[in-house]
Amino acid sequence: MCYNDDAEAKANSVDLRLGPSGEYRQRDKAVEDDKLLNMSQIVQQLRRLRILPAKNRTDTRKGIYQSGSGEVLLDTDKNEITVVSPQLEMCVVKTDHPMPMGAATLKSAGIPVGLAVVSLDENSPLAKAGRILLVVTTDALNSGQTFTSDKRLEQVDKGRLPVLLRCGKFEFTLNNPMSSPKLYALNMAGDRIESIPVAAKDGQLHFTIDTTKLKEPAVFFELTGE
Repeated sequence: MCYNDDAEAKANSVDLRLGPSGEYRQRDKAVEDDKLLNMSQIVQQLRRLRILPAKNRTDTRKGIYQSGSGEVLLDTDKNEITVVSPQLEMCVVKTDHPMPMGAATLKSAGIPVGLAVVSLDENSPLAKAGRILLVVTTDALNSGQTFTSDKRLEQVDKGRLPVLLRCGKFEFTLNNPMSSPKLYALNMAGDRIESIPVAAKDGQLHFTIDTTKLKEPAVFFELTGE
């Protein structure tokens, strides 16, 4: 269901209903009036009904899709996605190139990675938070786990423990004037394992996480001003 957030639209009214196969129905239309649309036509309808803003970056020809709020941006050709909101920023990248989000930027990634940066201060955006959680997720498989192909669509052997976590090197910047910043790798219980250097200059933090050099595998990191 899609809603037009125009102030003049009726409260709780549904402007467009989209089905999983591309069928759509506009407000007050009978069921027999349902029509089938391809993705490009659906986007055209969303723009026509002003459900998608004029500045929305969705371009089906380029495989780019942006949510109505502008917070989620998916690039299907590059298999990349970013999520940008005041207290949470995320991205998934498959190749090594800078990925700016909002306050945070993934400057480089030695391997494919999913990154989340979360403000742990209830009412503070990332740019002003004094305590931040970073989640760095890479490929993980059971020991001895195998599939019929590299696409991993069909499993041959589920493997066994321990889980093998792919390690890599990742460089970040974060626009935040945090004083005396400290970065810690955390274990799965949330305990601090070891500290990681952070450079602060002109309201920006710069740090590199190299999981190949940690005392033990980690996906969670705590950034805090002390």
